[in-house]
This record gives sequence, C-alpha cells and structure tokens, in this order.
Amino acid sequence: MTARQIMTTATLLLLTSNIWGQSVAEVDSLKLMKKVKNIFKLFNQPNYSDFKKISTDEIYCIICSDQQKSVEEPYIFSRKSFFDNHLTSINSSDNFIRATKSSTVKLIKENAKMTDITVLFTIYQRDELAPGHEGGQLGIYFKKVKDDYKFAGIETIP
Repeated sequence: MTARQIMTTATLLLLTSNIWGQSVAEVDSLKLMKKVKNIFKLFNQPNYSDFKKISTDEIYCIICSDQQKSVEEPYIFSRKSFFDNHLTSINSSDNFIRATKSSTVKLIKENAKMTDITVLFTIYQRDELAPGHEGGQLGIYFKKVKDDYKFAGIETIP
C-alpha cells in the first residue's frame, strides 16, 4: 500500500468505526491498519517466524475450502498449514490483489469465535461484475489476544 492509500484507508476507518451500533475505538482502528499493512507485507514476502508473531494458532479461511479437514470445522487450519499451503496462492489471487489496492474499508465488530473485528475491503463495486450484482468484499479477521489484535482469518463476501 502506498502512503496515500494508507492515509485514505485510515481516514475511512475512522469515519466507519461505528457500524450497526457497535463502535470500534479510534485507537483500535489505527492499530488494525498497522496490522493490515503487516499482513499485506507478509503475504507478499512470506516469513513464518514473523507470521507466527502476528497470527493466531488457528486460521479461519473460507477461500481455502478445497482442502476441508472436517465437517465440524471445515475452514479451520493450523497456522503452519495455512502458511505452507495457502498463503502464496491467496497473495497471488485477484481478490487479494484488489483488496491491497482498495480505498473502501469497513470495520465490523463481531465478537465471534474466530473474529473480534473484521476489516472488509471492497474488491468489486455494485454492478461491476454483472448488472444487479451486489459487489464483493475481502474480509480479514482479527482476534484480540492479550490486548493485541492477531490475524485470525480471511474470507470473501459473497
């Protein structure tokens, strides 16, 4: 991301930090933007020891569904398995590349099993793929672990 994209994204995060009545603190928004920048960098230049520091033990990856482990948790991968088997292909995917260039970002506070906050990047605008299509987003999951947000997953919507 360029400095301009980071500033635009940070501004958008601050403006969109209150979603559906759930607020994301400004300080958390800024922390998350730094985390996103690190994730983009690590996906582009994979380094497992650095990836281990910024991620949870298990990674939720709905776009990694080609290798489902079980019916109960089909999209859950160990950090090492995700890094070894999926990170490179995600980094080279059109959706991920579009997310790194996106200037439209939303924060969703979820407090779910796999995510506390999801950062959504608009990757397709309404009607861009086809007339009447709602558009698309790439979501990066973050789980709060000891006052630090860790990368916990990735998905595309729809």
